Amino acid sequence: MIKKQMRIIEPQKSWVEHTKCRIQMARNRFFCKKVNIMRSKYVLTLFIVLTFLKSIGQSKNANDSNSKKVVADSSFLKHISESPLELFVSIYADSIDNMKTKGVPFFLNNTQLDYQYSQIGRGADNPLPLRKMIFDKVKNCTALRRIMEDSSGLYRKKPIMEDNIHVDYLNFSVFDLAANRYSVLHCALK
Repeated sequence: MIKKQMRIIEPQKSWVEHTKCRIQMARNRFFCKKVNIMRSKYVLTLFIVLTFLKSIGQSKNANDSNSKKVVADSSFLKHISESPLELFVSIYADSIDNMKTKGVPFFLNNTQLDYQYSQIGRGADNPLPLRKMIFDKVKNCTALRRIMEDSSGLYRKKPIMEDNIHVDYLNFSVFDLAANRYSVLHCALK
């Protein structure tokens, strides 16, 4: 016996059904794009947070009392709608605002921070003054006072120009930036 393969012929869809089908396909494509954008944003956020944690965990000298690790918390989630640059600045500013009596964020020892993260923002040939942007977001007067009262002189070091690329506020040390922000916040009056 030879079996013939039967071909099922579907009835032609009406114009309305065809249009509904096309609309649903378009919605699915839009939803996939939206999910991919959200996924990319979370991956970028995770990358920035991990970079931050790596930078504060590094220590040049294990015996240096000023180089302490900062305990990270989930407060970065409140900044999830910000751009990567705003997120970067917010995380670093929050680490200064949340300084405990002994722990000082390690990145404050890095005078070349503006050059090290020059890929964030305008590019390596025209880096943003990230240290200034970070201190402009700090609100904790006690933390600023601790930086200014440090007797080691570590925070009075000024950045060195790299590759003849000028950064705004290059002549400001971490101490100068903290003192400037301290006066802007009128902390002495509080």
